[in-house]
Amino acid sequence: GTSTFTNFPSGRIVGSGTYDITTTLINEGMVVPGEESQIGTLDITNNFALNGGSIQLDISGTASGAFDKIAIIGSPDMNGTLAINLQFAPQLDDEFTVITWNLNGSNCIFPETATSIYDGLVYTFEINCNANDVTLRVSEISILGVEDITSSPQFYIQPNPVTDDAVFVFPSEWVPSEEISIVIYNFTGQEVMKLSNVSETTSFQRGNLPAGLYFAQLRESDRLLGTSKIVLE
Repeated sequence: GTSTFTNFPSGRIVGSGTYDITTTLINEGMVVPGEESQIGTLDITNNFALNGGSIQLDISGTASGAFDKIAIIGSPDMNGTLAINLQFAPQLDDEFTVITWNLNGSNCIFPETATSIYDGLVYTFEINCNANDVTLRVSEISILGVEDITSSPQFYIQPNPVTDDAVFVFPSEWVPSEEISIVIYNFTGQEVMKLSNVSETTSFQRGNLPAGLYFAQLRESDRLLGTSKIVLE
């Protein structure tokens, strides 16, 4: 009870159920209710401090049970970020109560907003710290256009412009995993292709895509690792 249990920046606490410890839990890493891309509820009993760490939330609908939740028994100290993985297209002003606690006097410090991309649209969520909960509200929906593209010098396609086929070049520190994917959008922000099971030798086949400007996002679940422009001739 006099010790401190720390989830360090590289650590992940994943699952559904009750997490009950008698010591102080300091989270500098990631907390994921449920499983990756699967909805779940995580109950945390006693002391929980989000010390610069992050909570990853999957949202697949507005109904109860359609989005991740964390229920804290106690008075949490939350100072970190929220990462949102959208699995459906919400509407403006849709709200989601994602974190609750039962004791007053909590410290709740999050950025004012968080964003997530779904089907080529950028969804901005207003993060509201209330007396006993944290709610997310969809405050803006916009098209992911050319002005949002920022190329990464470590993730790109060659040759570029592309006539038929090309290959992707990845960051040197990147390690392949089942969570890695490449999502390709056209210039209006519409998703036109998704490549799963990405490896160091992943290639790009143009197929029936018309000539024009595209961009590719290298993603690990909801985390953006890099963006690259693609020009099809």
